[in-house]
Amino acid sequence: MDIDYEKLKKLHYGDNTFISYLGIEITEIRKGYAEGKMKIRPEFCNPLGSVHGGCLFTLADTVGGYAALSHGEAATTMDAGYHYLAPAIEAKEILAVAEEVKHGKNVSVYDVCLYDDNKKLLGKGTFSFFHLKEQ
Repeated sequence: MDIDYEKLKKLHYGDNTFISYLGIEITEIRKGYAEGKMKIRPEFCNPLGSVHGGCLFTLADTVGGYAALSHGEAATTMDAGYHYLAPAIEAKEILAVAEEVKHGKNVSVYDVCLYDDNKKLLGKGTFSFFHLKEQ
């Protein structure tokens, strides 16, 4: 199956108002891999000045989901575990990189790492996605 990755990068932006609100942008996608970024706005930070963990988790989940979509089937998050390793203080943009661990018939697994502007590792998660068998 030929997959138009440029078209896939733009998928859901109009329909997913939450991702649009957060400004998550998919910057690269290929089979089993995706990258995305999120520009940080002041309202994304907690009282300590660090990016809220929910924003970081959402970015990781979204980019992992696009890596799962790279095989041409719709997928939904089934399970996730995320480790916060460093605070995102004074970050202007967060980069997420999702790499495939296993692509299965029904379930695929991805490791997703988040980095700040200085390429400092902020966190790492493992996300499992269930394939919905829809193109």
